[in-house]
Amino acid sequence: MLSSLDHVFRLRAWTVRSHKGKYYVSTEDHPKSWGRAYKTLRAATTAIARHLEREFVDRARRFS
Repeated sequence: MLSSLDHVFRLRAWTVRSHKGKYYVSTEDHPKSWGRAYKTLRAATTAIARHLEREFVDRARRFS
C-alpha cells in the first residue's frame, strides 16, 4: 500500500513575528536572524511558501 507513494520530505520550520505593524519571518534554525519586513501577514506567509517550494524542489531533484 505505501509503496505507491512518492517521496516524503520534512521541510524546515518557519516562525512569523509581528512588530510595529510589520511582519518578519525566520527559520527555526536561526531564530535570532529575522528577514526583511513585510507589510502584510499574507506577504510574509507567501514568502515562506516560496522558500518551502524551493526547498522541496531542490530535495526532490537531488533524490531522483
